[in-house]
Amino acid sequence: MATATADLISNVSRRLRDPSNVRHTAAEVLSVLNHCQRVLNFAKGSKLATNSAVVTAANRTLYENTDIHATDVQRIVAIRQEDRDLIFVPWKSLIHNDHRWLRRTGDRFELFSTIGRDLFVLYPALGYASTVEVTYVKAPATMVSGGQAPEVEDNLMPLLVDMAEVILSVKNKPFNTLPAILARIMVGFDMKEKGLHGES
Repeated sequence: MATATADLISNVSRRLRDPSNVRHTAAEVLSVLNHCQRVLNFAKGSKLATNSAVVTAANRTLYENTDIHATDVQRIVAIRQEDRDLIFVPWKSLIHNDHRWLRRTGDRFELFSTIGRDLFVLYPALGYASTVEVTYVKAPATMVSGGQAPEVEDNLMPLLVDMAEVILSVKNKPFNTLPAILARIMVGFDMKEKGLHGES
């Protein structure tokens, strides 16, 4: 069930033992929640996944996210050519597949990769113009006071609250007093196996 922005602010404030927002104003809590929502959506979100057709150019391997003709691209999650899903590989692995990957041409795309947040690779390049369908996670809308719920999956909502609590708590508490929350966040980002000491 979606959680309204006001309820989310209240939830974080209660966990900070600041229900009246004396130490942290509601606006400050909301600002932190917005930053956390963007990070969480970039790393794990799929609720905002959308598709866009991209026209490719002959003999071109590198593309910019601006080629998708969208201003809200956060993360590319899949690329499809006709009825085939291209295989994702980390871009540093491309040279292990082919030392001439940047100049290689072929009859169809086989692999795709992303370089940072702004570039993606279609390998091998084609000798003619074509079209692929790019699935990407778009940037979430900025939450406003009394407005819409955050644009993250319901199952990620506890992680969103944990992240906001840690950031706001660090301003008033020693960092080493937050092991339980940090452990939950590490589990949420697949940085630590479930069941280790500190998870609640």
